[in-house]
Amino acid sequence: MSGILLQLATDADRELLSLTRAHHRWYAWRHGLEYLCVEANPAAPKRSGWGKVTLVLLAMRMGFERIVWLDADAVIFDATIDLSRLVDRGIGMVRHPSPDHWSSGVMVVVTSQATLNFFQAVHAEPENETPWMERPAINAVAERPEFAGLFVRLAAAYNSVPGSAVAASPVVYAAYGLPHATRRELILRWLKDLPASEHSSAAAVPEVHFREDLAGFLNRRGLLGEAAEIGVQRGGFSRAFLDRWQGKLLHLVDPWRHFAGGYQDVGNVTDAEHEANLHEAERNLAAHLGRYRIHRQPSQEAVGAFADDSLDFVYIDANHEYPAVLQDIRSWFRKVRLGGVLAGHDYLDGTLTMGEFGVKSAVRAFECETGLIARGTLEPQWPSWYLVKPNR
Repeated sequence: MSGILLQLATDADRELLSLTRAHHRWYAWRHGLEYLCVEANPAAPKRSGWGKVTLVLLAMRMGFERIVWLDADAVIFDATIDLSRLVDRGIGMVRHPSPDHWSSGVMVVVTSQATLNFFQAVHAEPENETPWMERPAINAVAERPEFAGLFVRLAAAYNSVPGSAVAASPVVYAAYGLPHATRRELILRWLKDLPASEHSSAAAVPEVHFREDLAGFLNRRGLLGEAAEIGVQRGGFSRAFLDRWQGKLLHLVDPWRHFAGGYQDVGNVTDAEHEANLHEAERNLAAHLGRYRIHRQPSQEAVGAFADDSLDFVYIDANHEYPAVLQDIRSWFRKVRLGGVLAGHDYLDGTLTMGEFGVKSAVRAFECETGLIARGTLEPQWPSWYLVKPNR
């Protein structure tokens, strides 16, 4: 099984859930998720907040690989983002302030033995006297050494709460801790203000479904100046991009040399193979002579040659390990002009046959730093990510 969106409500919160149920059922359908809405407390005699732990465990045992939990007083505002794909391993949550803690109102869980062990440990915790029910238990168990590294911190936009953790462009709004009437009023307002769907004529710019669509996305936005591709190899994507993009110049940044020191990546071939890749790239790009420029340098050496806010588009496909990706994102983001697009390949995490990947975690970390939200393309393997630099 693939993924599921879970919600639960009891007592007065059933009214709140009734307001959003149709929207969230549609959202789940849109992203290929099952939808389970429960109006009971499966954790009794514990209070109803513990029910989310019970339902997450149930979904794991049913074989769901990706689980999204959403409290009854939350609304998915930006339906273009598939919450189930935010993380590739562990548990994704937003940290809320005062005091600093993991907020369990929105959770993204990837099923594994480690996440199963975690929720079993939370389930075993006793009831408490706080109004937050399961949340203190989740935060206490998260501090245990055996669960170190299990959590992925998500940007505040994925759990934006008025007066607590407010995001400029929320993906999920939530009304935790407020009086029932206020929560109802906020939910109705958020539903009324939902953005136009991608099928509406009011949608200004279509989404990027596949990385081949990035060129058209840039053309429609008038991003026709200079761009850079970081990590070129044989120039296959470079050629496809220039075939479609109507812009002026593409900078190709790649050292075309072997990196020692244990870097594991299928693209980290011998120097001789790199030399052959460079010649293949030049042959691939022969039809675009004059529209590209080669920079035979590592990413962090080449970036200094570009002025801040000078590039319309940057596509990162170099070292895929977490520290290198985050450094590249930070460095090249400064080079993208306001309204420009930063993107990258291999939007996933994990130890794969192709190497060690920490791209998705690096993108998540950058989202937390900046408040910006990246979107992913729809390829079943090796998807890309992209974000637009705000005009401010």
